[in-house]
Amino acid sequence: MRTAIHDFEGDQTYSEKRGHNFPLNATFDDVQPENYDGLVVPGGRAPEYIRLNARVLELVRYFASADTPIAAICLAAQLLAADGVLEGKSCSCYPAIGPDVTRAGGTVKKLREPARMRRPGWGCYQFSAGVRLVHCDVYKCIAANSHLTPTPTAR
Repeated sequence: MRTAIHDFEGDQTYSEKRGHNFPLNATFDDVQPENYDGLVVPGGRAPEYIRLNARVLELVRYFASADTPIAAICLAAQLLAADGVLEGKSCSCYPAIGPDVTRAGGTVKKLREPARMRRPGWGCYQFSAGVRLVHCDVYKCIAANSHLTPTPTAR
């Protein structure tokens, strides 16, 4: 799968650059959510499109109803807003997604640095240079609440 990287170069919004290629090891239909201890939704353009997929919305609702950790990075709050799981939750997001979060019943939290996700709860992270730290915090949170030891690769 080809990916794109969003970068901030002093413009009003982000620019898009060629990202990395990643092999896919499952389709959305293949995913058995009970085999996972949390959900990480990357940002970028993907949430805009995958929120139209009924199976993806079903998976998000599973994780939300199971009260598992959910981390949504940058534009990924679009997916949570579209699925109606932000009611009563607070999260940060790319500023242009703020109205979506508010209309979905959530509260936009502005962050100056990457948030630290704590259980119970969800973390929606705004893109920043510290995004690698955010991923580490997400994995630590999931590991602390699981009998498994998650790694940055799919299981």
